[in-house]
Amino acid sequence: MLRLLPRTIPRTCQPSPNGIRISARLYSTPTARPPVQLVAELRKRTTVSLQKAREALAASSNDVDAALNRTAGSGLIGTVVLSDGSAPSAGAPARGIRAAIVELNCETDFVARNELFSTLALDIAHTAAFLVEPVPSPPSLSTSTPESPSSELSHSSLIQNVPLDFIQDAIVVSHNVVPEMKVDASVQRMSTVASSIRDAMTKMGEKISLRRVAAIVTDPIPGLQLGSFMHGTVAPSKGVANAGSVGSIVTLGVSGEAPSSENIQTAISSEPYWTDAPKLARSAARQIVGFETQSIRPDKESTAPAGGEAEEGTMVLYNQPAMMFQGSSLPVHQYLREWSASHGIVEPARVDVLQFIRWKAGEGIESESSPADFAEEVRKLQEGR
Repeated sequence: MLRLLPRTIPRTCQPSPNGIRISARLYSTPTARPPVQLVAELRKRTTVSLQKAREALAASSNDVDAALNRTAGSGLIGTVVLSDGSAPSAGAPARGIRAAIVELNCETDFVARNELFSTLALDIAHTAAFLVEPVPSPPSLSTSTPESPSSELSHSSLIQNVPLDFIQDAIVVSHNVVPEMKVDASVQRMSTVASSIRDAMTKMGEKISLRRVAAIVTDPIPGLQLGSFMHGTVAPSKGVANAGSVGSIVTLGVSGEAPSSENIQTAISSEPYWTDAPKLARSAARQIVGFETQSIRPDKESTAPAGGEAEEGTMVLYNQPAMMFQGSSLPVHQYLREWSASHGIVEPARVDVLQFIRWKAGEGIESESSPADFAEEVRKLQEGR
C-alpha cells in the first residue's frame, strides 16, 4: 500500500489564507542597454568610446543631451600662481610674476571630478610655473598714445605657450611642495609628466591627454600685477592652486604716456595701490571668466568704446559693464580710468589690462572619428558587440 507523504511547500511560495499561492521569490531585471540609435547619436557628437557612451546614456536615462554634458569636452583647467607680482609690503620692491595654466582632458565627467585627476592637473601647472624661464623684461610698459590699444603691446608677449614636449619630459614638481618645505630627493618620487599621465590612465581606466600649457613668468616690473579666477571648481581652493571648468589669468599694468615716471613710481609704491591692485586684478580675471571675453579692445579703428549692447560687444572686455568690479555699471575701460585716477595715476597714464588667458575645458574639441569609423561602430552595436 502506498503511503502518501505531505508535500513540502517552499518558503518562497507559501499559500495565502484564501488558498492562492503567492511567490515571494525576487527577480532582478537586467538593466536595458541603451538603444543603438542613441549610442550612435552620442558617438557622432563626442569623442568617447562605445562603452563610455553606453554608460553615460544609462546614467542619463537615455537622454542624449544630458549624456553629452557628461562626456563632451570633459577635463579640467588648472592654474597655479606662485607669485602675482605684488610687493611684500607697501614701498617694497615689486616681485616677479610666476604662474601657469593647463588644460588636461579625459573622456567623461566622472573622471574629471576625481581628486586624482585634479591633483594631476595642478601638479602639471605647478611644474610649468616652476620650470619656465622668464621673458626678457621690457624697458617700459608704455604703448605710445592713448589711442593705441594697450593690449597690442610693442614688447614681447608676457604669455608663453609652453611646448608640450618640454612639459611632458619634465620631472613633476608637486603643487603640495612649497619653497620653504625641505624635501629629501631620495624619498621624493621622481616621475615625468608623461609617466604620471600614463599612471593615471591605468588607475582610472580612461584616456587622459594634456592639451595645452601656458605660463606667465617675468622678472620684477614695477606696477605689473597678475590676477586669476576659476569657475566651476571641483575641489576646495588650495591657495595658489585651483582647478575647474573655466579659468583665467590676467596681467594689469601702467600704460599710456606717463607725465612723470617719478610720479608713477610714487603712486604704485603707495599703500592704496599695494592694497587694491591685487583685488583689481582678480576682479578683471573674474570679469573675463564671467563673460565670454575674446579681446581687450575692439579693432584699431575703435577708440574708447561706449557701447556694449550688441552680443559681439560683450566679447570685448572694455565694452562690458564692470559687473565684477564691485558691481559697477560703468564700462570696464571707464572704471579702470577712474580707479587709476583715484590711486594717483592720471591721464595720459592709466592702469590697463595688458594681456589675458581665458580657457574653458573642452572648448573646440570635436570628434576625431571618420565617417567610416562611425559606420563600423554602428555595425558592431547592431551585432551586439
